[in-house]
Amino acid sequence: MKVSLTLLLLALLSTHLWAKSSQYPSTVPGISIGNTHQLDEQGKILRGRAPSKKITELKNYGITDVLIFKNQTRTEVDNEMAALAKIGIKAHHIPFRWQEIKSLTDACLQTMNALWLIKKVKEDKNRSLFFHCTAGEDRTGMLAGLYRVLFDNYSAEQAFQDEMCAHGYSSGNPNKPYNVVSGIRKELTPLYLLMADYFMNNKISPNTLELMTNNVCAFNSTYLKSFRSNLISQKKEFICPK
Repeated sequence: MKVSLTLLLLALLSTHLWAKSSQYPSTVPGISIGNTHQLDEQGKILRGRAPSKKITELKNYGITDVLIFKNQTRTEVDNEMAALAKIGIKAHHIPFRWQEIKSLTDACLQTMNALWLIKKVKEDKNRSLFFHCTAGEDRTGMLAGLYRVLFDNYSAEQAFQDEMCAHGYSSGNPNKPYNVVSGIRKELTPLYLLMADYFMNNKISPNTLELMTNNVCAFNSTYLKSFRSNLISQKKEFICPK
């Protein structure tokens, strides 16, 4: 029992240290927040890691809205929302988890709400948005991948490789602990593929996004069984190269 507890604590510690230290460079001039990249030509929609003490860089860039796409551990979300409010940036929190997802439907609805917020900001000439999780790799990567499928007509494979893996999703970051990689492959990747599959097969566009939210997330047992069977055959296609 003591050995198992020690191993668990070591795994949690390594995960915590990786999330805090993992750093892909920003590609957006004026922002040094790690793993920051723009998703549109206008630079209105940015993805990245948690801004921490660099929040003022977002204000200086012109960000009006920040989406915190992660569940709270300790008080970091509350602290960030308070810091954003002080400098006049509107904070949005969707408590999305990367593991122990209890309901695919709920996780899908959270993701659809995030995409709907992104759509609203894109359509408003006076707003711009930065979204993040902790390291800006997995939850952020999944959301960015679906953005590419929905707004840029990427295939699921292209978005997975070019947007997600390229910025550290799952084993795309070779330094990521195995327990995190295995959790991502088990829970986040299937959700991404379920939603991307629905977007592509039903020709969902940004204009029909709001109307289709409940349909996208209504996963019936027959569909899930068929999808999981296909997923097994496609498994190698959706594992990031190290």
